[in-house]
Amino acid sequence: MPENTTVQAGPAGGKVYPFINCVLSILDSNDKFGLWAQKPKEERLKKYFLLDSDAFKGIDTLCGSDSAPIRRQAAIFFQAVAMALEIRTGARIGSIVELDEEGLGRAVVYSGRLVLSVYGWRQGQFGFTSMDKAVEEGERFIAAGVEWLEKYPEIAQM
Repeated sequence: MPENTTVQAGPAGGKVYPFINCVLSILDSNDKFGLWAQKPKEERLKKYFLLDSDAFKGIDTLCGSDSAPIRRQAAIFFQAVAMALEIRTGARIGSIVELDEEGLGRAVVYSGRLVLSVYGWRQGQFGFTSMDKAVEEGERFIAAGVEWLEKYPEIAQM
């Protein structure tokens, strides 16, 4: 994580990245039986959100690689972007993520009829192995979404 980053929200020193808290909220909502609740936040992020090098095995082949970890991370990532935008702006935000068996993916973050972000990737072009990169990209998507919402608020309300 970036220097001086805390994973907890609140005034307890250090810079707080709301994106990380959104990722943790989504992970917590997927923990139906509370099995992960006792684990430290950093461990949950590492185990259930970040990818390891094994997730990128088979990238050179078009078909047959296991894209389930990338699919899970992409869904959580763009849900967290949508959640952070909702918290920051008060607008209703949604996200759609699609990844096929060949590794071609796309994600759309939207509000009403306004598309806040569109991102497409080919196999091996999406995935985060460090929280630094995930936060950097997440904050970039959030900033772009806020910019579009401020520019076209009437379309977002349709």
